[in-house]
Amino acid sequence: MRLLGPNLLRNFFALPDCQVKYVADLNPSSREYVQKYYPSVKAVSDYREIFSSSVEGVVISTPAETHYAITREALNADKHVLVEKRWRCGLPRPKT
Repeated sequence: MRLLGPNLLRNFFALPDCQVKYVADLNPSSREYVQKYYPSVKAVSDYREIFSSSVEGVVISTPAETHYAITREALNADKHVLVEKRWRCGLPRPKT
């Protein structure tokens, strides 16, 4: 798990009206970390599992080159989205 992920998780857990239900990460050791320190959170390897759930919002904290595609999938799944950093990074503006 990158440094940013655990910090985001810790900060969201500190918010009184926030419930963290899922974390998606391809790295098995990152998912084990989540299950060890946040046992109420379901750690999954495929973020699409979260998009098909009843959660209201998601945070995209992935490498910048993946932001557009994952954010678009989340929005198409009717999720509120927070992207943790700019998502274009000099790429041409996508056609909508």
